[in-house]
Amino acid sequence: MKIIQNLADPSRYSVKCPYAMTPTRVVVHNTANDAPAANEISYMIRNDNEVSFHYAVDDQEVVQGVPENRNTWNAGDGNGKGNREGIAVEICYSLSGGEKFTKAEQNAAEFIASILKRQENKVDPIRSKFGTIRREPVSLETKIGSVLAYARKKRRFSFRQLLERQSAKLEIVVTFLAVLELMKIGKIHLTQEETFGDMDIEALEPEGMEEEPDLAELSDFEE
Repeated sequence: MKIIQNLADPSRYSVKCPYAMTPTRVVVHNTANDAPAANEISYMIRNDNEVSFHYAVDDQEVVQGVPENRNTWNAGDGNGKGNREGIAVEICYSLSGGEKFTKAEQNAAEFIASILKRQENKVDPIRSKFGTIRREPVSLETKIGSVLAYARKKRRFSFRQLLERQSAKLEIVVTFLAVLELMKIGKIHLTQEETFGDMDIEALEPEGMEEEPDLAELSDFEE
């Protein structure tokens, strides 16, 4: 997966990224249109809106528009942690969905996992010197199946409860994608009462449903 830089000119920092930042989290949104990553970044760094993000991800590549050590205006929390401490990632092609959006989501999961791994190694430099511990691939299809089974059993639960069952950061990212896929195909309903608050998940299928969704085009993820 290619990562390309098209960074905002420093003369634009006062509008797009006025504050120095030490990242503590990743904030993820969909772009709500069908433009590729290069177009999203190009438009974002040129206009005068106080709206910005660090990365856009599509089915082919990742494009960076703002350095990670500068803040962006991506979230609805003003000077809160989303805008002032979050690495903002926008997933492209969400308006029409389809194969391009599915692939963009998969690329975003891999890319976000790499960001989390980078941050983890910065926090723990001693452990990072011992090299890479190879983990088994995380299957999105398997994760969707396990989340769906959990939803059928519990019927209503929080996203936090779901994450308590995960053991690794990559698994958390793939779990989040699994929730998005199940919501997209109408298996669950998700509500969030406040920005950055916990999300409530409710099964929409009739009780006793056992039919499995068609997930043939999904792929695995590796850390």
